[in-house]
Amino acid sequence: MRQTVGHPAKPVVEVGDTVKKGQMIGEPADPVGVPIIATTSGTVLAIEDRPGPEARAELSVVIQADGEDAWEAEPAVDPSAMSLTPREMLDRIRAAGVINSGLGAEPSHRDLGTAIDPRGYVGVSGTPITRSVENLIVRAVDVDPSVDTLEANLVGNLDAAQKGFEVLKHILGATAIHLILGGGEGRGIQQADVERLCDPLEIWPVEVKPWNYPSVNDELLIRTVTGMEVGGAFHEPRDMGVIVENIDTVIAVGRAVLEQRAQIDRVVHVSGKVKHPKLLRVRIGTSISDVLAACGGIVGEPGSVIFGGVMRGRAQHDLDAPITRNAGGLVVFGPDEQIEFTNEPCMNCGACVATCPMRLLPSTLSKLCEYGKFDEALSYDLLTCIECGCCTYVCPSMRANGHYLLHGKAEVMSRRQRT
Repeated sequence: MRQTVGHPAKPVVEVGDTVKKGQMIGEPADPVGVPIIATTSGTVLAIEDRPGPEARAELSVVIQADGEDAWEAEPAVDPSAMSLTPREMLDRIRAAGVINSGLGAEPSHRDLGTAIDPRGYVGVSGTPITRSVENLIVRAVDVDPSVDTLEANLVGNLDAAQKGFEVLKHILGATAIHLILGGGEGRGIQQADVERLCDPLEIWPVEVKPWNYPSVNDELLIRTVTGMEVGGAFHEPRDMGVIVENIDTVIAVGRAVLEQRAQIDRVVHVSGKVKHPKLLRVRIGTSISDVLAACGGIVGEPGSVIFGGVMRGRAQHDLDAPITRNAGGLVVFGPDEQIEFTNEPCMNCGACVATCPMRLLPSTLSKLCEYGKFDEALSYDLLTCIECGCCTYVCPSMRANGHYLLHGKAEVMSRRQRT
């Protein structure tokens, strides 16, 4: 019931109920939340705490599939959809449960509401002030170098991507749209397909070097494409008239508006120590163990299973945890591929400072978070950290710098929620 930021959804079904694919089984607990949608038809077996991908138990609805995979309402193209108002389109996007597939897992209707939600009102006239969107940046390259799902989504869904762009242009009225593509020999999309997609909609294709991690992270992309700095933890791209989306989110938005199709699956890149590494389209709610079984199982003894990519992913403690709406990859490491962090004292070598893409002082921040000095860490821009993991990767003292910063950020945010 927790697949996005905010509070977990509240179940609206009971044990023994029959549900259909596309039916709402959890209602949002707050105004910005999205519903949880059944991804298959069947019978509700249990409503209980189950392992989640964030290493904590989460309230879950367990469905025994009936094999019929029947829709509650079969998605169909609505010929009048493009005549809807932006607000009506956002309502459809929320009803379909669409969230951003990036690290933040934020509801898409909230992100896209930037262009029409009032930011204030002018004097006695009461005229609403809105923030227009000048730049829409759509990423077709995964941030983590070990994951390769976004380009596959684009190549396999060119027509759906085009319709998604049309919907976004109608909602946002963006004056410039940039499509971020990988460069080099490994690119899977043909130039003719790029032109067929971009030319009619006046989209600017931008080639990047995805192997130069983390160059396609939101903040760094904005700096590269627009020359603007996001400017700290409490400034968001949408405050600057910029929105960054992944191409799979664009496709899901288009289908939600034009077909009223709920977001029920994800493309997941399974790699590492599995018999048959592959890209799979996986129903949301499927257990990690079933996904690994579909790839022939783990080869040998697993050292760890990473939910996400090798740099920004999370190690799993229970393979019964489900694939969620923001799952992009599964990586299996063998015991000999793991590196144990010894957390030796920091030698102040400056390697982490030199590599930090956000120009922070990870060595100082990690020590402050290690000893619980979170308020002081805030003064060193703790919340500006983008959780790329570079500071941990380069540390010669084998300190888990990134983990200390994650702990500090989580502690700061939980304290603010309590107050």
